[in-house]
Amino acid sequence: MADIEINLTPTHSPLELAYRNGGEITTTPYFPVFRDILFTQHSQEDIESVLRQAKQLDKPIRSDPELNKCITVRALLEWFKKECKRLEKIAREPWKNILSQISIPIATEANKIEKAEGDLRRRIEDYRTLQIDGARIEEERLKEKAVEKRQEAKYADNPQRRRAAQHEAKQLELEAKEISPKPLQGIDTEEYFEFEINSRVEAARYPEEAVEMRLNQQWFKKALKEKQAAGVQIHSAIFPGITVNRKVRTRFHK
Repeated sequence: MADIEINLTPTHSPLELAYRNGGEITTTPYFPVFRDILFTQHSQEDIESVLRQAKQLDKPIRSDPELNKCITVRALLEWFKKECKRLEKIAREPWKNILSQISIPIATEANKIEKAEGDLRRRIEDYRTLQIDGARIEEERLKEKAVEKRQEAKYADNPQRRRAAQHEAKQLELEAKEISPKPLQGIDTEEYFEFEINSRVEAARYPEEAVEMRLNQQWFKKALKEKQAAGVQIHSAIFPGITVNRKVRTRFHK
């Protein structure tokens, strides 16, 4: 497979839209800009009039005539409420088509970009998972060998063999510490776990809060943390009837 040429230092300009009308294309369309948008004088006077009437009636009702006045003014206010909604709808209507036209190209390309970024993120996470799992296996192997060398040193029958075994054990322990994958620049790698039921019979033995109609991820995450804190080695079958999937999540720096 031929190497893919990638520009690692892009100098992209900010994205822009082109507005096309017939044969004419521009990136700076004319949109009217208003210093103020307000009601006509007649409409504003009508609104202020009904609000004044409502304010005059802002007191406990003490008679039927006052009740009738309140009913009349409330009906007027209700009419003005509906008129405000109607006016807002018809005032926005001419702009809807333009807003829709703006959204279509942006949403179309943004979806493609998001999918491509998500695919690459998943590939990175899958590879980092393999790296971390491989390093952990190698780390355990080195630690086991170091333990063997410590035991060998403990029971060696001469000082030279004892010192050699102790030296090898130290080297193996040092290698085990350095085996972890190195951090990637600009990316934080977070390890996490997901759980799935592989045996309903075994899973039924867990508390109802852990396994209801579906498996409770939070319950098992808490239980796993308790095991980790206790120094228990984590493996995929640590919970009978449950498969523990070790995964990696990445967070890219801004």
